[in-house]
Amino acid sequence: MVNVPAGFDHQGRPMGIQLIGRNKEDLKVLQIAHAYEKASQLTQTNPNLKKA
Repeated sequence: MVNVPAGFDHQGRPMGIQLIGRNKEDLKVLQIAHAYEKASQLTQTNPNLKKA
């Protein structure tokens, strides 16, 4: 299992997605997570923080 970023909510809080694979397929899960992060470019964005 691995967590990857999924963006930010309307208050700027980070959200994520859990990717879960079959038993003994850790490398495949990590490869998918890496490809997702590169394609989404969510690690390159900053939240728009709003004061409450």
